[in-house]
Amino acid sequence: MTRARQPIRYRRLALTSTSRMSEMYSVTVRAPYRRSALVPWVSYSGMGSGRHPDDREICWSLLEPVGDAARVIEREAAVRIVEEELERDYQRDLAAGLEPMRMAVAHVEQHELAWVVSWTSEEYLRTRNPDFMLAGNGPYLVDRLDGSLHQVGVVSAVTEAWVVDYRVRIRGQAVRTAVDDLHDQLRAVAAARGRIHAMHTLRQRLPVLTHAQVIEYVTALKDGDPPIHLVEVANRELVPPVDPVLSVETIRGPAEC
Repeated sequence: MTRARQPIRYRRLALTSTSRMSEMYSVTVRAPYRRSALVPWVSYSGMGSGRHPDDREICWSLLEPVGDAARVIEREAAVRIVEEELERDYQRDLAAGLEPMRMAVAHVEQHELAWVVSWTSEEYLRTRNPDFMLAGNGPYLVDRLDGSLHQVGVVSAVTEAWVVDYRVRIRGQAVRTAVDDLHDQLRAVAAARGRIHAMHTLRQRLPVLTHAQVIEYVTALKDGDPPIHLVEVANRELVPPVDPVLSVETIRGPAEC
């Protein structure tokens, strides 16, 4: 299914024909993301100019995206963020009396959530000598909205197992789980066969619930959403925890880009 394109918020940066209107405005433009856009607008420009307040003229304004659209992190910025982190690690190891190799960005892949930045030793990139090639170093993830820096292991990167954890913990997005499937099942059973059958279904899926909790759960679900404390029980029983090996580790918060 094609997703509806979201409106983009723009800020007016300059006015070409009504410079006396120096305030900042916000408009909504339905268009693909662009770094800037030149669009026409209607000006009621009589106030304070000796003209009638209803006088209008068509002007052109240079608009710049604001909000999420303005915060998209470009590839070059993502590479710089990782290079700075690699340099910090190098200097930390030097200060600890070690003899570290210098590391460098080897490959950058674009993902809808983040830039996936692989890295290895500078010596390997220069010579292609396998003796200097790293093994087991997972890539960095640079968030494409705020530039925050994260890292995942090799297995998580290859399988993209990090994506769900990233959506839930880093982005705070809602992700469908087995609990959502349970709620759909219970609503369908209640609608087709009645509340008692829905209660039997819930007892089979969540035997840890008491009889009173089952009644409370099904009754609340019929009218809307079940109580949070019972949903938490369902999550513990039905949703497997994130494997630490596959999870996302946050290195640094949002970048000032």
